[in-house]
Amino acid sequence: MPKTSVMSELMFEYKEFGSKVRGNALPPPGAGVNVSQFTLTAAPKIKFLEGSRFRPWIIPAGLGIHVISPPSESITVLIPGVMFGVGADYRIWKDFFAGVDARYHLTSGRNDGIKIDGVTAGGYLGIGF
Repeated sequence: MPKTSVMSELMFEYKEFGSKVRGNALPPPGAGVNVSQFTLTAAPKIKFLEGSRFRPWIIPAGLGIHVISPPSESITVLIPGVMFGVGADYRIWKDFFAGVDARYHLTSGRNDGIKIDGVTAGGYLGIGF
């Protein structure tokens, strides 16, 4: 399509859900663990309106790898899935950008009682190179 470009995106995301969460029965009383999630995604990104300051984009589907630590009983679990996204960049000045996006993460269901499917949304500032 005219004025459309296809790029690749590699994204790292870290979330901390809680600290001093009760683990298994082995830690001493009062001890706990930090519950966190690290996500690595690789996806094609299709950007529209090439040459414009405003560039909407979509991610039709990308690979997502989620590492939950610890989901329960002090273990770490790796959960693969797929990620879909939509958003837009706005070029503020030269190669400085502001943007918004929303992404849906879909995995193969619940793993050890943990469900991580869902939507993430946010804004960002970036530098193009």
